[in-house]
Amino acid sequence: MKTVFRFAVLMFLTAAVMPFAAHAQEKSEFTVDQYFRMLTTDQLPIIGKYKNRASIVKEVDYQNRYILLANDEWKGWGEMVVFDKKDGSHLIALTQYDCTRKYAYYPYYSAPFCTGDIKFLTLKKKVLVEVPGVLPNLKALLLYGFYEKKTGRLADSDYKLLFELPKERKDIVIKLQGENVYSLVWNGKSFDGEYVK
Repeated sequence: MKTVFRFAVLMFLTAAVMPFAAHAQEKSEFTVDQYFRMLTTDQLPIIGKYKNRASIVKEVDYQNRYILLANDEWKGWGEMVVFDKKDGSHLIALTQYDCTRKYAYYPYYSAPFCTGDIKFLTLKKKVLVEVPGVLPNLKALLLYGFYEKKTGRLADSDYKLLFELPKERKDIVIKLQGENVYSLVWNGKSFDGEYVK
């Protein structure tokens, strides 16, 4: 009787755990381009106007889970990369930049009047939702000051801070006027930052 009872308990626990195991596995099966197709128009304020999203995908690197977004019509660029979290889920970083000057396009020419942002998303109930407060509290004035100390040149306030996502690295690089000024390294739970000397 005890053996039958133990078998019944074992079967019950197996049935209870299997859906959770299947769900965890499902989260890790999505490729970077599948995540890109899940993005809503609201999450793509700059490039959401393109009805054919495939037209703005310039490069897909499946091994590094990286996408470069650019085309001849769009005077700007964007990137998307997938980070692994320690709980088995993913953190997705997405950048979009739009520039009015013809020379201000990929690869990362930080020109005046380039506008854009970086955002982070994760999958919840099969929908990508934005995750606030991912980056440490960065003071723009300190980054501008570090740039001037590093280069010996005055930082032009028209130039914006740009985020370069990693293709074969593990860090996000903050650039100012084409110069690397700050590095954000993902540790599985958060980003650790340091100045780039």
